[in-house]
Amino acid sequence: MKKRSCRRTADEDRIHEQAIKMRKMTDEQLIRYVDSQISQAREEGKAEGAKSAAAVKPKAAPKAKTKTAPSASDFVDFLKREKIQGIGPVTVSRIMRVAEENGYVS
Repeated sequence: MKKRSCRRTADEDRIHEQAIKMRKMTDEQLIRYVDSQISQAREEGKAEGAKSAAAVKPKAAPKAKTKTAPSASDFVDFLKREKIQGIGPVTVSRIMRVAEENGYVS
C-alpha cells in the first residue's frame, strides 16, 4: 500500500521530489546528469587521493639484516634437540655421517 505524503519525513520528501524530477527528464538530460555526477565523483576521488598521498610520508628503504644463515651443524643440533616425529637418533647420526663425508661439517 502507498504511503501517504502527509506521513513522509523531510528526508523522504526530498528523495521523492528528486525522483520525480529525474523521471521527468528527457534521455539527453539524464545522460548529462549522470555524466556530470560521474565526473564530479572522479574529481572528488582525485582530490582525496592527492590529499592522502601528501599525508603519507615516504619510508626509508629497509636496512639489510646481516644475520648469517644457520650452518649444517646447527641443523643437526636442532634435529638432536627437537623431538620430531620420524627423526630419531639413528636418522640424526646418518645425517651427521653424510654431512661429515661430504664436507658440510668438520
